[in-house]
Amino acid sequence: MFYNCHGLLELNLPKINLPNVETMESTFEGCKQLPKINLTKFNSNNLKILKRAFSGCKELTSIEIDLDNFNIQLVTDISQMFLGDISL
Repeated sequence: MFYNCHGLLELNLPKINLPNVETMESTFEGCKQLPKINLTKFNSNNLKILKRAFSGCKELTSIEIDLDNFNIQLVTDISQMFLGDISL
């Protein structure tokens, strides 16, 4: 979705609702300048793959999630999820 958006500095998706999403593979991969990601409203009930979801996000310092609602029971692949994220 945002793969290799090198100049992305801010992302505000407060009402995003994607209940059928099964993969976040490479979703934010390569967003080199993005400092934080807010996923507090993200519906993760069907999420299965997080492979390289945030890899290459060199400036990423925080990922905001709602722990009460972030469901990872179906997740089977988190390989290289934070590869190269030197600021986390």
